Amino acid sequence: MGIHKMFVSRPCNLNGDAAVTGDDAGVTPGLLRTRRPLGMIESSFVSHASDARLPAPIARSPLNKLLTIVMPTYNMEAYLSGALDSILACKRADRVEALVVDDGSTDATPRVIATFEQKAPNVVRGVRKENGHYGSAVNRGIAEAAGDYVKVVDSDDWVDGDALDELLAFLESAGEVDLVLSDYVRVFEDCEEPVSVADIPPRKVLPFSDVRLRPCIMHAITYRRDVLRKSGLRLDEGILFTDDEYALFPMAWVSTLAYVPEPVYRYRLGRAEQSVSPENLERTLADNWQVTQAVMAWRRSLAARGVQPANLAYVNEKCAAIAYEHIRRRLLSSDAEQGRRVTRELEAFLTDDVGIAPADLERHVRFLRATGYAGWGVLAAYKKRRAKG
Repeated sequence: MGIHKMFVSRPCNLNGDAAVTGDDAGVTPGLLRTRRPLGMIESSFVSHASDARLPAPIARSPLNKLLTIVMPTYNMEAYLSGALDSILACKRADRVEALVVDDGSTDATPRVIATFEQKAPNVVRGVRKENGHYGSAVNRGIAEAAGDYVKVVDSDDWVDGDALDELLAFLESAGEVDLVLSDYVRVFEDCEEPVSVADIPPRKVLPFSDVRLRPCIMHAITYRRDVLRKSGLRLDEGILFTDDEYALFPMAWVSTLAYVPEPVYRYRLGRAEQSVSPENLERTLADNWQVTQAVMAWRRSLAARGVQPANLAYVNEKCAAIAYEHIRRRLLSSDAEQGRRVTRELEAFLTDDVGIAPADLERHVRFLRATGYAGWGVLAAYKKRRAKG
């Protein structure tokens, strides 16, 4: 699936340190140099024959779901079984709707989905649609979600069953809460990196205005379904990186939140075909810029929409994180002229719309300002050397 997995050039070094960039720079990593549990990560390969018949549809019990896990997928036959098995391992799986949105897969993904619908008909539900890329699959999942809460899990990632149980237990007892944050683990080829996403009292429903959050990424977020619909969220379709929109746009309308300090989400990094791999940086730059422009336009639209000050403060910080991430990508790209032009535009957005004083901009942007952008080549060369390790 073409998803926004943050660009990490050196995930874990020999000292146990990690290079954390992009949105993850706002969270607190606690490093564990442990080998990944292969049994939970790799799924069995489902053979595909053109004349094989899919299992027949079966009757389902009436839905009474606490949480819908929307799982967008495209040609993920090698990973999807592992993702679904991890949900079924949860003791409270009967309270979960695992809604798998197949974005027009051409491999054996439809057979995997059908097999799990037979295996767990009251948990797993598949929806097949024409290919429209990640945003369209998430949009469809939100529109069809039956749960009171919604969490997006990519089909090449998975969840920790025990941690998911803890999240569900909290959701059952908490009453209505607009946003629930939980921790996640960044999984590399040779090590794991747990990430703590908040420093607030755990398992307590709090007014959004009473806390100061670091910018969150999708993997930490569970929204109340009604908040998603109230926000009018509709992700851009046909492009990558729209998980930034998902993690940002509804935040303007969150009134209450809670934090469950359990590593629910297992976030796989390191596959060469991912949209954030170094090999794909140039290819995906236009999509990342399109989403960044959408974020800029959305932020400018908030002036007339009555967003509360605390929400606006969070929005500004998240918008800044997205802008800085795109600038970093431009510094690693080959088109210096376009990089300078786009970065000037983002600098104006950060100062004029987000309200960051020039002296408080990130240091690489301050350096470019101080040199009248003549220092682009030097800074870009430095960033590229760092990215290569």
